[in-house]
Amino acid sequence: MDNRSIIQHLCNHMIFAGIWPNPQIRNFFLKKIYKPYITIMYIAIVITGICLCLEFEMLLRDLNSKKMINSMTILFPSILIMIKIVIFKSGKVMTLINTIVKEETKIFTLENEEIQKIYNGFVDYARKSASIIVKLIIMSTGSTLFGLSTALMSNQIEEKPTIVLVYLPFDEDKYYGASITIQIYWYCTASIYYSLFQNMYISLMTFVKGYLRILQYKFENFQAKSFIEDTQRVKSIIYSHQFIIKFVDELNEIIKWWLLMEFLFSSVNIACVIFGLINANIFKDTINAVSLIIVLFIQQFIFAWHANEITLESYQISLSIYKSRWYNTTVIKNLLNTVMFRAQKPLYIMLGNFKPLTTDTVISIVNASYSYATVMTKSNS
Repeated sequence: MDNRSIIQHLCNHMIFAGIWPNPQIRNFFLKKIYKPYITIMYIAIVITGICLCLEFEMLLRDLNSKKMINSMTILFPSILIMIKIVIFKSGKVMTLINTIVKEETKIFTLENEEIQKIYNGFVDYARKSASIIVKLIIMSTGSTLFGLSTALMSNQIEEKPTIVLVYLPFDEDKYYGASITIQIYWYCTASIYYSLFQNMYISLMTFVKGYLRILQYKFENFQAKSFIEDTQRVKSIIYSHQFIIKFVDELNEIIKWWLLMEFLFSSVNIACVIFGLINANIFKDTINAVSLIIVLFIQQFIFAWHANEITLESYQISLSIYKSRWYNTTVIKNLLNTVMFRAQKPLYIMLGNFKPLTTDTVISIVNASYSYATVMTKSNS
């Protein structure tokens, strides 16, 4: 894979998370331990999900609404992580990644420096985004562990602190060291997968945006030369346009249902955090709740913004054709008109089969979260 690839960081992240099927690992020792490593990672996530569900079921029977709602803030993201792992392990995601690698090879072999400059700009954006995501996850995990260590060293706590409410098949007070070690391992593993899926989404969306921007450049800077050459060039651009339409369709088939679940679960998750904020008794809980709400809103906005950008970029293709010197091409006007007509129907990233994902979706999430939080507050009182 070319070091300039837009998915270079994503592939490294997939190898670290144990999702890359057959990585080319040169070190003999690392190659031997890779399969046991990914097995341990998968077992940890599955066991975490089962234990969280058991804990939630116990809280549901005890009618402990406050702890039950706190448990939901961890349970829903864990379920989503397991669903995304299953999706990632399917061959469809790897097919998209291989397709990107092939298309990037074509882009990097072009003699047009302006096209390479356009694409390299999107590569830099994807790499910076991946770096920021990893740093934020490390900071978040570090602050959680720091808060845990501070609570353990404090003599004012009435009960031993935990990271997550989770069922364990032993006395957690008696074997507190083992309990907190397991929780830390689960928390760190979930953080790795959480950042991976954010990285994956941004990398794939950025490739689509970059490809659409290149198409805009080709259409806008098209100049007539000769009939045969003009026809071949226009057909090549049309094939590229058809390719990105098909690519987005295949991408939608992979991510549309987990995006739907992401937004549904997030609305409930935000409601749970708002409920915790309303019932917070100490300043530390208030700060944690506010921070988590901000993070959740930013996450949903990132999803919606990238999807909205693809819609806008695809719509700009028709404008790029209009800006080109199409009036000098008497023979291929019909071909350009056909592309312009198709570009009037923009590309969308879908939420299931229901509606396109846009920035307006975030507003819907806010309204739904407020409604859920109101119901929780009334039922608790």
